[in-house]
Formats: sequence, structure tokens, C-alpha cells
Amino acid sequence: MSAFLQSLFLAITLNVLAAVRLAAQSPQEIVEWIYLSLAQPGSYGIAYLSAPDRRDRYFSHRMARFFAANDSHGGDLASACIDFALEVPGQDYDAAEILRTIRLRTEAQGARRIVHAEFRNFGQPAHVIYEFTAVNGQWRIDDIAGQGWRLSQIPCAPASAAPRAQAAQVTGYCFKDADGTLRLDLDGTGRGDFELELWFPSGHLCAIGGPVSPSGNGWVYQERLYDGSLCQLELQATPGQGVRVSDPEHACKRHYCGQRAAMDGVEFPRATQVDCALVPRWPRN
Repeated sequence: MSAFLQSLFLAITLNVLAAVRLAAQSPQEIVEWIYLSLAQPGSYGIAYLSAPDRRDRYFSHRMARFFAANDSHGGDLASACIDFALEVPGQDYDAAEILRTIRLRTEAQGARRIVHAEFRNFGQPAHVIYEFTAVNGQWRIDDIAGQGWRLSQIPCAPASAAPRAQAAQVTGYCFKDADGTLRLDLDGTGRGDFELELWFPSGHLCAIGGPVSPSGNGWVYQERLYDGSLCQLELQATPGQGVRVSDPEHACKRHYCGQRAAMDGVEFPRATQVDCALVPRWPRN
């Protein structure tokens, strides 16, 4: 398919779904739209179809209940039922590579339709299976599966009010010395956010921040980078009540530091802990 025809088909298909004409789509056409939409700016794919105001039109009742329960965790990947994009599956994707390599096929199993999506993402093969059932004469996604997982077999309970109240109580822990600052804002469950800035005599610096969750004797931040590699930064509590930064194999440095700067092994002793008023949070858009 030429780039022009692909773009034209995508625009037409997006307009069809935007007009809520999913009932006229076959299961394979629905799956095709999921992947074509990933090349468009904004939130498309399964995230678009499973949004609260749309999920009942595109998913079976049990799948709609699953997404509602998952949403109740408020986007906290540490407690949510799923922490990856189902259609990829993973936390990042190369839309151009997926569209270039994807192959779809459909099989009938009684009253159900099974659509297989096979493609490559960052050079790795992927196979995602979509199972459809008819609800009031319209096709609905009733399950999604990949290697080693099936959505209907993932436990998913709504978040209770008690953990949310506990999480609302945030405490800041801040450190500052001549070479950098570290800010940790943690809730009652040990989860929260961090912001780290480091300056080096070379004039290069490191700057990284994001959500952290408890891990061993500290906290961990994880991010799938644009090249498919995993940035895993560990903030470890030291015996002296300080914090040591660990960046295994310098995976985070390559994205968040200058060439002559690094985070692994940097330590903020207890003596560098300060009032968080001296380490203001970064501006938010």
C-alpha cells in the first residue's frame, strides 16, 4: 500500500469510527484500525477505544468492567492491573515499523471471530490475538492475548477508597549539595515522584524525574526509552540515612545526561538533607 493510499485509508477509517459506525466494521477491519491509528498524533489504538465514553461500544461487558476497574487506580502503574499497551504489547512502539510489517488473519471459532496480528516492533517479533463476540448483533472485543498473557486471566479489582486516602498524604524528602539536588515526594504507600539534577565540572549535567515505586531498600524508576532499551534508575537508602543513585549499565545516562556526566554511584549523605522549600518542584505544564 502506497504512503498516500495508506494515509487516505487511515483518514477515512478514523472518520468512520469517529462517527461511531463500528457496527459496520468486521473484526479484522477493527484490528486494522487499531494499528493504523498508532501512526496518528494523540491517544488512539486500544487506549482510544477503551476510554470511558467509548468502551461499551467496542468491548464486551466483561472487558468494559475490566477497563473500568483498571481506570480506578488513577494511572498508577504500580497498582494498576495492566502497565503496558496491549496492542504492542509493551510500553513503546515504532508505528512505522509496525505498519510496514503487520500481517492480519481471521479465523472463525463457532460464533466467535479470532483475529491474529503479527508484526515487528523495534526489530522484535510480536503476535497479538483479538477475540470477538457478537453483542446485540455488533462485534465486540471479548479478549486480547499475547505471549504469556491473556487479558481475561489478569486479576483486576477496583481500587478501594482507603488506599486512595492513604496515598493522598504526601511527604517530601529533599537533598541538596554543591553538585546537585534530589527531591522525593512519597505517599503513604511508598510510591510517588522524584526529581534529580546533577552538575559536573565538565559543564555537563543530568536531569531526570518521574514516578517511583518501592523496591528492596529504596525506590525504582522505570521507563522504556525510544530506542526500546529500559532505563531503570534505583534510589537506594544507605545505612547512614542518605540516598545512593544506581544506574545499571548507564542505561538512563545515555538519555538523560550529557556525554561527560553520569548518575551511577552518586550519593546524597544524610547531612545534605534540607527543607524541601530549598528544592522547589520543576515547573509543570
